[in-house]
Amino acid sequence: MGNRAPAIAPEETALVAQRLRALREAPVDGISRRTLLRRSLGLGVGLWLAEVTAGSISFLWSVGRGGGGLVRVGTLDQIAAMGAGVPFLQGFPVYVLDPNGFVVLRYAPGFDASGLRTDLSRLLKVN
Repeated sequence: MGNRAPAIAPEETALVAQRLRALREAPVDGISRRTLLRRSLGLGVGLWLAEVTAGSISFLWSVGRGGGGLVRVGTLDQIAAMGAGVPFLQGFPVYVLDPNGFVVLRYAPGFDASGLRTDLSRLLKVN
């Protein structure tokens, strides 16, 4: 009904349906609760959409800049020395400080699809 009390004449004790309808349809001073809730809900949804859009653009922007790629961390012996006590050559990860990540050796000795013998130095492109 708005933010005001209904005005009742002293001789009338009950509100009839026509008077109630008139009070409900009368303009309210200021902003009504319903309008306030609608606007705040719309503002919240709009703010959430803006955050999702900004997050998506920033995520895709790093891919468009060419994020990622090759990082030179050293030779096999240098990487194995970084993780002393870790069996790096058997496939365990070693933490490398420069790219701030882990290096894992994925090598299976044998033959490739063309029938040539795989060589570790050829696969890793060692400096």
